[in-house]
Amino acid sequence: MDTSDAVKGYEDMDTKRRLKCKEFRFKVVIVGTYGVGKTSLMLQHFDRYFTDNPKTTVGVDFRQRKFHLNNTSVILEVWDTAGEEKYANIVQIYYRGAHAVVAVYDIKKKSSFVRALEYITEITSQAVPPMVIALIGNKQDLSNEREVDYEMASKYASARNVIFMETSAKSNANVDQLFEMVSERLVEECVKRKTETDLRKKLRLNNTQSMAHRNRCCST
Repeated sequence: MDTSDAVKGYEDMDTKRRLKCKEFRFKVVIVGTYGVGKTSLMLQHFDRYFTDNPKTTVGVDFRQRKFHLNNTSVILEVWDTAGEEKYANIVQIYYRGAHAVVAVYDIKKKSSFVRALEYITEITSQAVPPMVIALIGNKQDLSNEREVDYEMASKYASARNVIFMETSAKSNANVDQLFEMVSERLVEECVKRKTETDLRKKLRLNNTQSMAHRNRCCST
């Protein structure tokens, strides 16, 4: 079988791989400066709860949720990191081992957007690829106080293949969609990597078998 024959079966292999991958476990880390609403997003998603004065995260906080996505079981481990700069080294430790990072900024504070972009730059330079990254503008319910232009942020994300959306932890706008979109991208990346690995193995096996056949022909 030549390379074209192997590639022809790629879609079938992808379908079979999806059926075999019954459960995925992903680590998702939320980063961002103090006060952008990281904890509020997590509380809204996991507890359907919002408060204007959430408890300040010291170091990291952790929550876990299991759900089904496209007939696949997903265990999502979400880590909420502290936004204060004194915890920066701790935050780096956690996102280096993550499958996805959600960089959150407050649409009312340009400085928080700048810091979110810095996080993304740090992550892409230090993390082991492929990693799913999301840029999230929180506090959409206060858009009349906006300092960060939606189109500008969207274009930045699109140019870097980064998930982008605006959310409101207070009104629950796009909060669940955020975690669903990240989960979907993670599953897609996982299936893609495994399928490509299977394809490479199949090509190596075919090449080995072809070489062995030629050697047998030469020895007769």
